[in-house]
Amino acid sequence: MPLFWLCLSFLLGILVASGLKLSLEVWAILVGICLIFALVVYLIRPRLLAWRPNLVAWLQRLPPLPYYLLPLFLTLGGTRFSLSQPNLEANDFIARYNDLGQEAWIQGSLVEPSDQRNTYTLLKVKATAIQHVEDSVWHPVYGLVLVRVNQYLDALYADQVMIRGELESPPNTDDFSYREYLARQNVYSFLSDPSDLKLTPGKGNPFWVAIYSFKHKAQRVVSQLWPEPESSLFAGILLGVETGISKETLKAFQDTGTAHIIAISG
Repeated sequence: MPLFWLCLSFLLGILVASGLKLSLEVWAILVGICLIFALVVYLIRPRLLAWRPNLVAWLQRLPPLPYYLLPLFLTLGGTRFSLSQPNLEANDFIARYNDLGQEAWIQGSLVEPSDQRNTYTLLKVKATAIQHVEDSVWHPVYGLVLVRVNQYLDALYADQVMIRGELESPPNTDDFSYREYLARQNVYSFLSDPSDLKLTPGKGNPFWVAIYSFKHKAQRVVSQLWPEPESSLFAGILLGVETGISKETLKAFQDTGTAHIIAISG
C-alpha cells in the first residue's frame, strides 16, 4: 500500500511538471529541500511521539503511510519529466535548424523500419550530422527527424540515410496538433518531400534487428495464410500494421468506435 501512494505521488509530480514548465535546476533544488525535510522528520519522529503521546493516537487513525516521503517523490517525478525534455536551444540539437528556409544534407540512421502508407512513406531518422547546401562543413547533431517521402519506399531498421531537404517544425491543424503528437515521440523536426535521398544498409542493435525481422516474417506469413482484406485486418490486430487496411474498412471501425481493435495496444 505505501508503494502505491509513493508511485502515485511520483506520477503526480510528472503531471505537475508538464504544466508548470520549471527548469531542471529548480526541480533539483526542490528535491534537495524535500530530502532534507524527509530526513529531519524521520529523525525527530520518535522523539516527537514520545514528547506528545496524544499525537500517537491521532496518527494511528491515519493510514500507515510515510507521509514525509510524498513531497520527495512528487519532486522526483517533476525532475524525471524535466530530464526527459530536450534543450531546444542547444546548437547541436537538430530542431535548432528548423524553419531556416534553406536546404541541408542530413545524415543519420533509421530507428525503425519505414512506415508505408497509400501515397507516401514515413521515415523516422536519428540524425547524426547536418551540412547546409552552400557549406562544406558537417556539424554533429542529435535528435529525431520524421521524413515524408512521396513514394513507396521499403527501408529497414538501422539503414543509413543521407537526405537533402528543408527542415521544418511539425505542422499543426485547426483540430489536431501534429507537433504535440510527435513531441510525445521525441520528434521535433519534420522534412517533407526531400529533393534527394540515399539509403545504404547498416547495423543496429541485434535485439531490435531480431524483433523487426520477426515482425516482417510474421506479416509475410499472415499475408500467405489469408486473402485480402482479412490478412491486412489480422496484421493490424496482431502486429499493429495498418498500412494494408483499406480506407473503407478503417472508416467502418472509426464510425463504430472500434478502431482501437486494429492497434496492437488494443
